[in-house]
Amino acid sequence: MQGALAAVSAALAGLWLHALSQPAPEVTSEYRLGVWVTAAMVVLETAAQPLVILAQAMLFVKLKVVADMVTLCSRVALKAWLIALYPSHAIWAYCVGHAVSSALLVVIYYGTLLWHVRSPDNCLPVKSASELGPRLVPGQPVSAAGGRVLHDLLRAMSLLCLVAVTFGWSYSHLLLRLYGGALLTAGPAVSLLRAQCAYVLLLAVNGVLECYTFAVMRQEQINGYNRKMVLLSVIFVISTGIFTRLFGGVGLILANCVNMLTRIYVCYRFVAGLPLEPAVSVPPLLGLRPPPAVAAALVTAGLLAAGSESWLYSLS
Repeated sequence: MQGALAAVSAALAGLWLHALSQPAPEVTSEYRLGVWVTAAMVVLETAAQPLVILAQAMLFVKLKVVADMVTLCSRVALKAWLIALYPSHAIWAYCVGHAVSSALLVVIYYGTLLWHVRSPDNCLPVKSASELGPRLVPGQPVSAAGGRVLHDLLRAMSLLCLVAVTFGWSYSHLLLRLYGGALLTAGPAVSLLRAQCAYVLLLAVNGVLECYTFAVMRQEQINGYNRKMVLLSVIFVISTGIFTRLFGGVGLILANCVNMLTRIYVCYRFVAGLPLEPAVSVPPLLGLRPPPAVAAALVTAGLLAAGSESWLYSLS
């Protein structure tokens, strides 16, 4: 499995380097390194995915939270430290940070579950792989507690990210100007940051929906979902090639947005098709819809922020 994945990753990396447009010659060497490191880290992180699924089946919620937090913090901290030391080698810093965080992810999952297996007080509660799927009765309705948790998580994540989109769109130029000066705002960085704000919103919603979907799916449903992911991966690769040719670097973020939208659509349809218990007063998916007062406040804040950027910031 890993050998096949390594071959596919190498083929896609070669396609990326030779079929798509290349950056300026002065960064081409590090750019090629970044592409190959990313392909290698895909293979490495995939080695931990069976244990990620096992940890989810065993309800190791804290393990996933800690693993994600440690890998993200290590990646960001190491990347920032290396860029501060070597400002002209940003891609190299990205490679090191990405490699370290991927290695930490594999070590955390393998180390934790290996300790759990060897500990006499923490034996695995399964005897075969067939027992890893959730034991759900076909057509089991969404419980009141589970539906409420999903509703609240969707509401919290969507509101937080909508705030980021509202102010991020108008103040991206100012933030980058304060961070890196006029040189940073002269290129496509402003458009990249604005697109990233929208991507964060889709990423947050997809994360919540996928977690809930995996928690309630039966094994055959998970297999069907994985087959759909293959099709969505093909769509992502095609959209990446089209959008990067049309929009450059922003196109890569737009392709990721398309990928998140398709995954959200698949999970949304699955959750919407689940029956609800009579005790569920509010459908969980309504958490995606902000209250009218909050929506009005966000629209007003967005208009005021856009006006301040056009009138006040341009005059300063």
